[in-house]
Amino acid sequence: MTEMYDVGPQLETERLVLRMVVPEDAEEFHRIWNDPVVMKYIEGWRPTLEEARAAITRLLQHWRDKGFGQWAVLLKEEGRLIGYIGFKHLDRTPEIELLYGIDKPYWGQGYTTEAARACLRYIFENTAHDRIVAVADPENTGSWRVMEKLGMRRERVARYYNQDLVYYAILRKEFEEQGGRD
Repeated sequence: MTEMYDVGPQLETERLVLRMVVPEDAEEFHRIWNDPVVMKYIEGWRPTLEEARAAITRLLQHWRDKGFGQWAVLLKEEGRLIGYIGFKHLDRTPEIELLYGIDKPYWGQGYTTEAARACLRYIFENTAHDRIVAVADPENTGSWRVMEKLGMRRERVARYYNQDLVYYAILRKEFEEQGGRD
C-alpha cells in the first residue's frame, strides 16, 4: 500500500494516488487555493504563485520534521491532480488535524472520503498518534459529512483559525472497530 516518494509514503486507493507534493504542483495548488468555490469556508488563504511554491517547500519540510503531513490527491487512471489531503497540527494545539480540499468538479463522487480513509489508516498504522481531529465551518455540510462517513464524532463547536468551527474526533480504536483496516 505504501512506498517512499521523496520524504514520505505514497498511498493508493481504488481510484486515487496520494503522493508527496512536488514543486511542479505549485500552479495547480495555486489555482485550487484561489478558487472561491473550493475555498469558500477557508478564511484568509489565497496565496500568490510564489507563496504556493513556498507552501510546497514547507509541506515537504513538515514531513521531514514530523513524519506526517499532506499529500497531493491524483486520479489514478488520469494522473490528474484534484486536491490535497493530510495532517497538520490544529491551530495553536498539539492535536493532529485531518484536512482536505478537492477541486469542485470532483465533489460528490466520494473521492474525499476515499482519500481520508486511506490517510487515517496510514497515520494509525504508522505513527503513535491515537486521536485525530477535524474542523469545519458549520455551514460546510459537505465537509462534516465526510467526517461522519469516516466515523468521526462531533464533539463541540470551538474557535480555531479565528472562526467558530464544528470539531470532530476519532480514536485509533474506533477507526479499527468500524473496519478502518478494510
